[in-house]
Amino acid sequence: PLQSVTLPDKLVKEVVEWGRSNRGDASILFVDGDEHYVMDRSDEYALFMHKHLLDPDPLQVEGGWSGTSPKIPGHVNLMRVICSPEKMDIVKPQVQRLVAGQA
Repeated sequence: PLQSVTLPDKLVKEVVEWGRSNRGDASILFVDGDEHYVMDRSDEYALFMHKHLLDPDPLQVEGGWSGTSPKIPGHVNLMRVICSPEKMDIVKPQVQRLVAGQA
C-alpha cells in the first residue's frame, strides 16, 4: 500500500535556503497532506506551472520569502522544484546534490 512519509526537517530547511538563494531560477512547492504551498504566489510563471502540473491553487507559506523564518508546513511529504527549460541544466544538478542520500 501507498504510505505518506514526512520528509526530514533538515532536508526541508536546506531546500528552503537553496530556494532563497536561487529565487530567480526556480520555485519550490511543498505538499503537506492535501494542502499545497509555494513560497511566493507573486511569481506568475512559477504559479502557472505549479497549477498546470498538479496544484489547482497552492497557498503561500506564511511569511514567504519576506521573513527570515518562514512557517514551512510541519509534515511535508513532497517537495517539487520547477524551473524554466532554459535553467534546467543549472538547477537539476544543484537539487540532485542537495537531496543526495536524503530523499
